[in-house]
Amino acid sequence: GQRVIEEHDGSDNLLKQYVWGLGYVDEAVQTAINSDPTNSSHQTCDQPYWLCQDANYNVLGVVDSTGTLQERYEYSAYGQRQVFTSAGSNDPGCYSPTMGRPQSRRGRINNES
Repeated sequence: GQRVIEEHDGSDNLLKQYVWGLGYVDEAVQTAINSDPTNSSHQTCDQPYWLCQDANYNVLGVVDSTGTLQERYEYSAYGQRQVFTSAGSNDPGCYSPTMGRPQSRRGRINNES
């Protein structure tokens, strides 16, 4: 279909991979990041992240393979996203952000529009 499943840079190095659900057109389930894309022998995405969604398929958070919340998202009434990342282990809910910025197109882990 029209869903992005991989992102590559100009040198064709794998950067990210995406897994989509079957229930809804925008149901992003997982994204994975290649930790060393410039290493030609390392063309796999080794850092998986799972996307947590509400009933409207808005991504509310991103968790890593240990179940730790890595990013949390809030949306304005008009859909503008604000990204929050944890200040450290004492902030598992990402409520005291080290980075809180409006997002209209791209976040760090989840770059859905």
